[in-house]
Amino acid sequence: MRYIKNPIEVDAVQWIGNNNEEVQKFAGEYCDFLNEKFLFIFTPEGSVRTSVGDYIIKNSNGGFYSCDPTHFKAMYKPIN
Repeated sequence: MRYIKNPIEVDAVQWIGNNNEEVQKFAGEYCDFLNEKFLFIFTPEGSVRTSVGDYIIKNSNGGFYSCDPTHFKAMYKPIN
């Protein structure tokens, strides 16, 4: 059998290292800044270290996840 991943819309922001306020506003209590190179995202599975350049994704259930930019760009396309 063949399968296709259901198209799911998500909200996301890319952490570029100098947009901490934007990330904090987006993820709120689900993020904690470690230093200028790393932050932690609190996911349903536990805390995940996120690097500069990674995307922070909010799924339809309100959970937050971190995703490296290569994988993010391969899986998600912008909505006009």
